[in-house]
Amino acid sequence: MLICNGRWPTIAIVAVVLTLACVTASVNSAARAGVISVDDPVFGSGALTRDTSQGLDFLDLTFTYNYNFATVEGMMAAGQTFDGFRYATEDEVIALINNYGFIPGAVAGQQVDGTTGSHQLTGLINMLGGVYVFPTLKASGITGTSVPWDAFPDIPRRRLTTMLVFSTLPNDRVLAGTITGASRYDIGSYLVRSSTANPNGNVVPEPSTLAIWFLLTIFGVTVGWWRRKRGAG
Repeated sequence: MLICNGRWPTIAIVAVVLTLACVTASVNSAARAGVISVDDPVFGSGALTRDTSQGLDFLDLTFTYNYNFATVEGMMAAGQTFDGFRYATEDEVIALINNYGFIPGAVAGQQVDGTTGSHQLTGLINMLGGVYVFPTLKASGITGTSVPWDAFPDIPRRRLTTMLVFSTLPNDRVLAGTITGASRYDIGSYLVRSSTANPNGNVVPEPSTLAIWFLLTIFGVTVGWWRRKRGAG
Protein backbone atom coordinates (compact mmCIF):
# COMPACT_ATOMS: atom_id res chain seq x y z
CA MET A 1 0.00 0.00 0.00
CA LEU A 2 1.26 3.49 -0.81
CA ILE A 3 0.58 5.00 2.57
CA CYS A 4 3.12 6.82 4.72
CA ASN A 5 3.70 10.08 6.50
CA GLY A 6 5.42 13.17 5.05
CA ARG A 7 4.68 14.83 1.72
CA TRP A 8 4.03 11.68 -0.31
CA PRO A 9 0.21 11.54 0.11
CA THR A 10 -0.21 15.10 -1.20
CA ILE A 11 2.12 14.53 -4.15
CA ALA A 12 0.44 11.24 -4.99
CA ILE A 13 -3.08 12.67 -4.81
CA VAL A 14 -2.19 15.65 -7.00
CA ALA A 15 -0.44 13.43 -9.59
CA VAL A 16 -3.33 10.94 -9.70
CA VAL A 17 -5.99 13.66 -9.99
CA LEU A 18 -4.14 15.46 -12.80
CA THR A 19 -3.49 12.22 -14.65
CA LEU A 20 -7.15 11.19 -14.40
CA ALA A 21 -8.18 14.62 -15.66
CA CYS A 22 -5.97 14.24 -18.71
CA VAL A 23 -7.23 10.71 -19.31
CA THR A 24 -10.79 12.04 -19.18
CA ALA A 25 -9.90 14.74 -21.70
CA SER A 26 -8.37 12.10 -23.94
CA VAL A 27 -11.48 9.94 -23.72
CA ASN A 28 -13.70 12.92 -24.51
CA SER A 29 -11.66 13.55 -27.66
CA ALA A 30 -12.02 9.96 -28.87
CA ALA A 31 -14.59 11.07 -31.45
CA ARG A 32 -11.92 13.36 -32.89
CA ALA A 33 -9.31 10.63 -33.27
CA GLY A 34 -9.96 10.47 -37.01
CA VAL A 35 -8.91 14.12 -37.48
CA ILE A 36 -5.22 14.61 -36.75
CA SER A 37 -2.41 17.07 -37.42
CA VAL A 38 0.31 15.74 -39.73
CA ASP A 39 3.76 17.01 -40.75
CA ASP A 40 4.60 17.60 -44.41
CA PRO A 41 8.12 17.45 -45.93
CA VAL A 42 7.48 20.58 -48.02
CA PHE A 43 5.20 22.77 -45.89
CA GLY A 44 6.54 21.80 -42.49
CA SER A 45 5.45 20.66 -39.05
CA GLY A 46 1.70 20.26 -38.52
CA ALA A 47 0.97 21.79 -41.95
CA LEU A 48 -1.73 19.23 -42.79
CA THR A 49 -4.97 18.30 -41.07
CA ARG A 50 -5.76 14.69 -41.94
CA ASP A 51 -9.33 13.41 -42.02
CA THR A 52 -8.87 9.65 -41.97
CA SER A 53 -12.56 9.01 -42.65
CA GLN A 54 -12.39 10.87 -45.97
CA GLY A 55 -8.77 9.97 -46.74
CA LEU A 56 -7.96 13.64 -47.26
CA ASP A 57 -5.21 16.01 -46.08
CA PHE A 58 -6.27 19.65 -45.69
CA LEU A 59 -3.49 22.22 -46.08
CA ASP A 60 -3.31 24.88 -43.36
CA LEU A 61 -5.14 28.06 -44.31
CA THR A 62 -2.09 30.12 -43.34
CA PHE A 63 -0.50 29.26 -46.69
CA THR A 64 -3.33 30.85 -48.69
CA TYR A 65 -4.34 33.90 -46.66
CA ASN A 66 -4.40 37.07 -48.79
CA TYR A 67 -4.76 35.06 -52.03
CA ASN A 68 -7.95 35.14 -54.06
CA PHE A 69 -9.45 32.16 -55.85
CA ALA A 70 -7.82 32.80 -59.21
CA THR A 71 -4.35 33.23 -57.70
CA VAL A 72 -4.56 30.00 -55.73
CA GLU A 73 -5.93 28.14 -58.73
CA GLY A 74 -2.87 29.21 -60.71
CA MET A 75 -0.57 28.08 -57.91
CA MET A 76 -1.99 24.55 -58.17
CA ALA A 77 -0.58 24.09 -61.67
CA ALA A 78 2.15 21.49 -62.28
CA GLY A 79 5.42 22.52 -60.70
CA GLN A 80 3.86 25.40 -58.73
CA THR A 81 3.58 25.89 -54.97
CA PHE A 82 0.37 23.87 -54.46
CA ASP A 83 0.98 21.24 -57.12
CA GLY A 84 -0.98 18.10 -56.18
CA PHE A 85 -3.66 19.95 -54.22
CA ARG A 86 -7.17 20.91 -55.34
CA TYR A 87 -9.96 23.00 -53.91
CA ALA A 88 -12.03 21.08 -51.36
CA THR A 89 -15.77 21.00 -51.93
CA GLU A 90 -18.09 22.49 -49.36
CA ASP A 91 -19.34 18.99 -48.51
CA GLU A 92 -15.77 17.86 -47.78
CA VAL A 93 -15.20 20.76 -45.39
CA ILE A 94 -18.55 20.11 -43.70
CA ALA A 95 -17.61 16.42 -43.35
CA LEU A 96 -14.28 17.43 -41.76
CA ILE A 97 -16.12 19.48 -39.16
CA ASN A 98 -18.54 16.67 -38.37
CA ASN A 99 -15.83 14.01 -38.32
CA TYR A 100 -14.07 16.13 -35.72
CA GLY A 101 -17.13 15.66 -33.54
CA PHE A 102 -19.09 18.89 -33.91
CA ILE A 103 -22.48 18.64 -32.17
CA PRO A 104 -25.25 18.88 -33.33
CA GLY A 105 -23.61 18.59 -36.76
CA ALA A 106 -22.78 21.09 -39.48
CA VAL A 107 -25.04 21.38 -42.53
CA ALA A 108 -23.96 22.77 -45.91
CA GLY A 109 -25.38 26.21 -46.63
CA GLN A 110 -26.69 26.78 -43.11
CA GLN A 111 -25.67 28.40 -39.86
CA VAL A 112 -25.49 25.84 -37.06
CA ASP A 113 -24.77 26.64 -33.42
CA GLY A 114 -22.99 24.07 -31.29
CA THR A 115 -23.53 22.95 -27.73
CA THR A 116 -23.58 25.94 -25.39
CA GLY A 117 -20.23 26.66 -23.78
CA SER A 118 -18.43 23.67 -25.28
CA HIS A 119 -15.97 25.51 -27.57
CA GLN A 120 -15.44 22.15 -29.22
CA LEU A 121 -14.11 23.54 -32.52
CA THR A 122 -11.16 25.39 -30.99
CA GLY A 123 -8.78 22.47 -31.57
CA LEU A 124 -9.81 22.06 -35.20
CA ILE A 125 -9.51 25.77 -35.90
CA ASN A 126 -6.01 25.81 -34.42
CA MET A 127 -5.02 22.78 -36.50
CA LEU A 128 -6.21 24.53 -39.67
CA GLY A 129 -4.30 27.71 -38.84
CA GLY A 130 -7.20 29.92 -37.86
CA VAL A 131 -6.82 33.57 -36.88
CA TYR A 132 -8.22 35.70 -34.09
CA VAL A 133 -10.44 38.49 -35.35
CA PHE A 134 -12.05 40.29 -32.42
CA PRO A 135 -14.09 38.92 -30.80
CA THR A 136 -13.68 35.45 -32.30
CA LEU A 137 -11.18 32.78 -33.30
CA LYS A 138 -12.08 31.58 -36.76
CA ALA A 139 -11.01 29.55 -39.77
CA SER A 140 -12.42 30.96 -42.99
CA GLY A 141 -11.71 29.59 -46.41
CA ILE A 142 -12.95 29.49 -50.00
CA THR A 143 -14.10 26.09 -51.24
CA GLY A 144 -14.37 24.72 -54.76
CA THR A 145 -18.16 24.66 -54.64
CA SER A 146 -19.78 27.45 -56.65
CA VAL A 147 -23.28 28.85 -56.89
CA PRO A 148 -24.54 31.29 -59.54
CA TRP A 149 -25.12 34.93 -58.85
CA ASP A 150 -28.82 35.65 -58.75
CA ALA A 151 -28.48 38.53 -61.21
CA PHE A 152 -25.64 37.00 -63.26
CA PRO A 153 -26.29 33.25 -63.49
CA ASP A 154 -23.34 32.66 -65.83
CA ILE A 155 -20.75 34.05 -63.40
CA PRO A 156 -19.64 31.60 -60.67
CA ARG A 157 -19.67 32.77 -57.08
CA ARG A 158 -17.41 30.76 -54.79
CA ARG A 159 -18.83 29.45 -51.58
CA LEU A 160 -17.15 30.55 -48.36
CA THR A 161 -17.36 27.98 -45.58
CA THR A 162 -16.56 29.53 -42.23
CA MET A 163 -15.92 27.89 -38.87
CA LEU A 164 -16.19 30.14 -35.85
CA VAL A 165 -15.60 29.87 -32.14
CA PHE A 166 -16.94 33.02 -30.48
CA SER A 167 -14.77 33.99 -27.54
CA THR A 168 -17.40 36.31 -26.11
CA LEU A 169 -20.43 34.16 -26.89
CA PRO A 170 -21.43 30.88 -25.23
CA ASN A 171 -21.19 28.53 -28.20
CA ASP A 172 -19.46 27.41 -31.36
CA ARG A 173 -20.88 28.27 -34.75
CA VAL A 174 -20.47 26.85 -38.25
CA LEU A 175 -21.55 29.35 -40.88
CA ALA A 176 -21.71 28.79 -44.62
CA GLY A 177 -21.91 31.95 -46.71
CA THR A 178 -20.75 33.28 -50.06
CA ILE A 179 -17.81 35.30 -51.27
CA THR A 180 -16.74 36.63 -54.66
CA GLY A 181 -13.10 35.56 -54.35
CA ALA A 182 -11.70 38.69 -52.71
CA SER A 183 -8.32 38.44 -50.97
CA ARG A 184 -8.19 39.15 -47.23
CA TYR A 185 -5.76 38.43 -44.41
CA ASP A 186 -8.34 36.31 -42.57
CA ILE A 187 -9.66 34.31 -45.54
CA GLY A 188 -7.71 31.43 -47.04
CA SER A 189 -8.57 28.52 -49.30
CA TYR A 190 -9.47 24.96 -48.32
CA LEU A 191 -7.00 22.89 -50.35
CA VAL A 192 -6.92 19.10 -50.13
CA ARG A 193 -5.15 16.12 -51.57
CA SER A 194 -5.36 12.39 -50.97
CA SER A 195 -3.70 11.18 -47.77
CA THR A 196 -1.83 8.61 -49.87
CA ALA A 197 0.37 11.46 -51.16
CA ASN A 198 2.02 11.64 -47.73
CA PRO A 199 1.24 8.28 -46.06
CA ASN A 200 4.23 8.38 -43.70
CA GLY A 201 3.78 11.91 -42.41
CA ASN A 202 4.55 12.26 -38.71
CA VAL A 203 1.43 12.63 -36.59
CA VAL A 204 1.58 15.57 -34.17
CA PRO A 205 0.49 14.40 -30.68
CA GLU A 206 -2.48 16.12 -29.09
CA PRO A 207 -1.75 18.22 -25.97
CA SER A 208 -3.74 15.81 -23.78
CA THR A 209 -1.55 12.90 -24.89
CA LEU A 210 1.64 14.79 -24.10
CA ALA A 211 0.25 15.83 -20.72
CA ILE A 212 -0.61 12.25 -19.82
CA TRP A 213 2.91 11.03 -20.57
CA PHE A 214 4.42 13.96 -18.68
CA LEU A 215 2.33 13.35 -15.58
CA LEU A 216 2.91 9.61 -15.65
CA THR A 217 6.66 10.27 -15.85
CA ILE A 218 6.47 12.58 -12.83
CA PHE A 219 4.36 10.01 -11.02
CA GLY A 220 6.98 7.31 -11.66
CA VAL A 221 9.83 9.56 -10.54
CA THR A 222 7.91 10.45 -7.39
CA VAL A 223 7.28 6.81 -6.55
CA GLY A 224 10.98 6.03 -7.03
CA TRP A 225 11.99 8.96 -4.82
CA TRP A 226 9.56 7.89 -2.09
CA ARG A 227 10.80 4.31 -2.13
CA ARG A 228 14.42 5.41 -1.92
CA LYS A 229 13.61 7.74 0.93
CA ARG A 230 11.66 5.03 2.70
CA GLY A 231 14.54 2.54 2.25
CA ALA A 232 17.07 5.04 3.53
CA GLY A 233 14.92 5.64 6.61
